[in-house]
Amino acid sequence: MFLRKYAPFIIGILLLLFILLIPSSRSIGWTKDKESMLQLPPAPVQNLFTENKESTLYVNVSLNPVVFGQMQSLNDKFMEHHANIHVYLTNYEQGGSLYDEWMAQQALGTGADIMLLDNGWVRLFAVSGLLKPTEGLLAGDALADQFPAVLDALKWNGYIWGVPLTLDPYILLWNKGLLAEANMIAPPDSFEQLRQLSEQIPLLQAGNHDLEQNYLTNIDAADLQHLLPLLAVFQEEEDRLLETKKWSIRQLQIADWLRENEEFVYNPSDKGSELLYQDRVLMTVMSWSQYAQMDDELQQTLFLDKHSIVYPWLNGTSFAVSSMTGFEQEALQWIGWMSSEVNSESKADKLKALPVTASAWSKARSSKQQDYKGIEWEELLSKKPTEHTSSRNNLDWMQQWTNWYKGWSQNAKLMIDQLNEEVLSNEIAPQHETALQAQAS
Repeated sequence: MFLRKYAPFIIGILLLLFILLIPSSRSIGWTKDKESMLQLPPAPVQNLFTENKESTLYVNVSLNPVVFGQMQSLNDKFMEHHANIHVYLTNYEQGGSLYDEWMAQQALGTGADIMLLDNGWVRLFAVSGLLKPTEGLLAGDALADQFPAVLDALKWNGYIWGVPLTLDPYILLWNKGLLAEANMIAPPDSFEQLRQLSEQIPLLQAGNHDLEQNYLTNIDAADLQHLLPLLAVFQEEEDRLLETKKWSIRQLQIADWLRENEEFVYNPSDKGSELLYQDRVLMTVMSWSQYAQMDDELQQTLFLDKHSIVYPWLNGTSFAVSSMTGFEQEALQWIGWMSSEVNSESKADKLKALPVTASAWSKARSSKQQDYKGIEWEELLSKKPTEHTSSRNNLDWMQQWTNWYKGWSQNAKLMIDQLNEEVLSNEIAPQHETALQAQAS
């Protein structure tokens, strides 16, 4: 009877005590609130891209100021859409010892996460263990959209090590006016004809320093990429243009002829297009984009030699990812976005660059962006390199050429005489290995 009478009162007292004791129980640590959980040691972070992870990328490029400015604008646009990724671009002066500098930076672990490399450099960096493959961006349809000639330069050991960004091959142009003065309506078709032609050009005589002097060319014989278009024009089927150790006597003679006539080789940065407008340069090597940006009047004075284009992938560029980067996924994301933007229809037309993929070429044809002067670029780019044209047989051809040319400049005549003697005595090896290897060393 007693319990029934006071049961409600007792239950009420117990509920009141329970409510009063709840804050104390939390301070004892019987429950885990959000704050205490955040103070736990963090779990190991996997090296995968997440939208919330802050990351910083450094990118090395070597572009003219106008193009670099355009890339900076695109980079700002990228960071607006990817607030967690910070990208810093550094533009290096073009030319010089850039290859050696970037190679040393990567070897020391102080290089950039991403580099815009000359297509001729990509495999050399990969062989040195300085790059990560870019397979993630070139698979399926994206891979099928690439040109075989370009991919061949980016492949090594079964992987692709770069993502093509630009194609801007060197071409050889002849001055129609100077050809006409020598009673020629077309460029010479042999090296012997070229030598005879050079002797007929007015004012092109040793010791004549007239201000109106004509020039042979702007070709820098110390730069193999600059020299290749001329060698290609007079090449024979068995010639290996990138393998200096297997050059023929004729190829060596062309290089030596330029070396001997340095007085009549002008520096494009000093003279610019002034000499071209004045019909004072017999033959000029320049990139396709430089030619495409000329006005029509100047283009009409020049003959574009289609035979000079053998390596359409040379002087093009590809993005590559450093093996030292800690942000591989973010780097690939930036490269994929930037490549798509740069090669969009409007921007490619503004840069006067050649389309870098098959689909981009299809759009360019339909929109008639440029006059490609009858050059079958797609056919050239679609050709699978042969044993003679592939650079795989000579991985370090660029560095090899630099070292080789230093000795060549000093002993060219001796080297040619030696090869001539061997030919006459029928003792020459099929590929002239002995003499050239001795000179390279």
